[in-house]
Amino acid sequence: MPKPQKKITNIERLQKSPVEFFRMCWPDIFVYDKLEEICDSIVHNRRTTIRSGHGVGKSWLMARVAIWFLSVHRPGIVLTTAPTGRQVEKVLWGEIHSAYNASRVPLGGTLLQITWKIDESNYALGFSTEESVNQREFGSAKMQGFHSPNLLIVLDEGAGIAPETWIGATSLLTGENNKLVDIGNPSSPTGPFYETFKSPIYNKIHISCFDHPNVKLGRVVVPGAVTREWIEERKAEWGENSPLYQAKVLGNFPTEGTDTLIPLTWVERAVENPNVKEEGAKSIGCDVARFGDDLTTIYKCTGSWFDLVEAAGKQDTTETAGKLQKAAKDFETEFVAVDDTGVGGGVTDICRSNGTSVIPVNFGCAANDPEKFFNLKAEIYWGLREAFEKENEIRIPNNPHLIGQLASIKFSITAKGQIKIESKDEMKKRGLKSPDHADGLAICFYAKRANWIPEMLWI
Repeated sequence: MPKPQKKITNIERLQKSPVEFFRMCWPDIFVYDKLEEICDSIVHNRRTTIRSGHGVGKSWLMARVAIWFLSVHRPGIVLTTAPTGRQVEKVLWGEIHSAYNASRVPLGGTLLQITWKIDESNYALGFSTEESVNQREFGSAKMQGFHSPNLLIVLDEGAGIAPETWIGATSLLTGENNKLVDIGNPSSPTGPFYETFKSPIYNKIHISCFDHPNVKLGRVVVPGAVTREWIEERKAEWGENSPLYQAKVLGNFPTEGTDTLIPLTWVERAVENPNVKEEGAKSIGCDVARFGDDLTTIYKCTGSWFDLVEAAGKQDTTETAGKLQKAAKDFETEFVAVDDTGVGGGVTDICRSNGTSVIPVNFGCAANDPEKFFNLKAEIYWGLREAFEKENEIRIPNNPHLIGQLASIKFSITAKGQIKIESKDEMKKRGLKSPDHADGLAICFYAKRANWIPEMLWI
């Protein structure tokens, strides 16, 4: 027998209490103290900015906030946006759909993929900001003209949203009950999201993973949320001083200096970048570890689309060579670059003896441009940095090991004015693991360039 449904009453009281609305619609809901703080801030402030760690319930909460606002404000408009269409449709609006369908109170209207319309003056819309600059502005023909006495704008994953969108969103806040809330992992110490935490017109909230009840109590109170075990894994993998640990665990803006090779925000922008197509020449790169704690990694790329083939530990050179040859055959490419230093030389020799053409890569050898670069490693990694700097130049897999390593590498300038990348030993002294994934990607990047610059084959 279906459970009886309630109707929304006491609208004025509910306008001042999102949590009371939540408990009416979802009686079994659990809202911990930090999420209540966000709700209270949205009620009492025009602008709320939240920096948080990973898995603390931010999208879960903002979906219900959007439903609350539209349900108790007539007329009313809710606009949500995020850096990519996937984040809009699958994350925030996925939560909206789940909450809408689970509500004990009939919420009404017509709910579609990224729209919810109650009537002509009461609706919610989702937008992505991954189009061209002109298209993604709130002032463009696609997104202008949203005005209402009651307006809520939700900027999800605020650190990745373009400055043009921030400007357009804030320009819509003309009415007394027009509100903006932005929330996300603080991946970069620059940009509009960072600036909100220095602005006097924003109410600022900080949520560390250590604030979550799962972590505080040491047991699962909220299934699927962050846990102590996850934090310990990230500590072991990334190191407490890494930019990724600072942003994803502590919810702090990373202390990236001018010596950071590839800022975290560039790396995250490239993760599954939807604007990079899987087309172009194919190449494979391999960083060889052999035995010990380090991993042998094999990466492949089609054009600027990179992906992980395999990461394995404790395998000998013969096994690595066999896997590399199979990968080259399956991927149908002749451009295979291998770390040729140390034990990697054995992989190169075995591959060649079996008929596979290999581009040997010795990070320590001279660069093509020795006046600018300390060695070949610096030249390769600097080229990789330049690819990440451009918005749609590279796509990488969503691999936390790769992301953490790329964002942790530092560089320096020698007395001769050459760019130099820190060594593995220097990284380990900072409490970081060997950058085996980053090196595998860099070697694959080198193979890609050798693919269309034949003279590089003879370095």
